Amino acid sequence: MACDGRLISPGVACRVRIPSRVPAPRRLWRRALAVSRVPEQPSIPTVEAARALGRGDVGHRVVVRRFVERRDGRPVFTDVVGDLIGWGDRDITVVTRRGPVTVPIAAIVAGKRIPPRPERRPTSEPGTDEADD
Repeated sequence: MACDGRLISPGVACRVRIPSRVPAPRRLWRRALAVSRVPEQPSIPTVEAARALGRGDVGHRVVVRRFVERRDGRPVFTDVVGDLIGWGDRDITVVTRRGPVTVPIAAIVAGKRIPPRPERRPTSEPGTDEADD
């Protein structure tokens, strides 16, 4: 096959358009990064939004982030996950898997309502075959 007076193999195209200006790979990377950026949001709302927890959340499953101590000049936090069963004037009570935890309201940094705990799938006991059913 001939293309522009030269012999080439039949699998090669005769005309290939090359744009006059091809962006540098670095520019493409920056452009893709700028498009894909999503503002980061914490998993638990900030302090302003943490006031969303209140007496109305009693009976619901919650996660509460609380201040524990200051170590090496930095704050240390921990999360309490469970059912909110009590809201007093000075503290709240959350029932976790390990039992009830009392958290002083002054130590709460953030918190939110979360979905109920998923049900565990039943496991088959050794020696039983579910395929026989």
